[in-house]
Amino acid sequence: MITLNAKATQNFFDRKAVRNALKPATRKALSQAGAFVRTSARSSMKSRGKKNARSQPGQPPRYTPGNGLLRKRLFFAFDRAKESVVVGPVGFRGSKVPELMEYGGNTRLRNHVMPLKQARATGQRRFYRYTGPAKYRPRPFMNPALERERANIPKQFRNSITGGDC
Repeated sequence: MITLNAKATQNFFDRKAVRNALKPATRKALSQAGAFVRTSARSSMKSRGKKNARSQPGQPPRYTPGNGLLRKRLFFAFDRAKESVVVGPVGFRGSKVPELMEYGGNTRLRNHVMPLKQARATGQRRFYRYTGPAKYRPRPFMNPALERERANIPKQFRNSITGGDC
């Protein structure tokens, strides 16, 4: 998974440098492809609702109403080196959270407040701070979104190719 950094905002499709670097039809096609994948990823993430339900491993992550940072921070930008569009989460400053959500893995928690239900299961009476290893099971959201939109992407480029004996 490619995580965009804050400098990616310089490569948003409405910036002058990107507008000048691409032909209008190509820029429009890449922009639409990125927007479709981003929208698909965002819409796959459902609200936790009143019961604060968490997603099951293998399902897209759920978000807390009013927060939902992962969902809010999905953006798409032009990749100059590859002349393509990149879609992914932005603004997590070295955090592994987006990657852990997509692929799963192990990490180390520091001063994590353990939920009451989990604390009681370990013999504690209330919340406590936990520092130690944690295992995340995958909750993919970007790869499934790309797969859902893969068939639509060539349609965006149909009118962007001009000239030649096609």
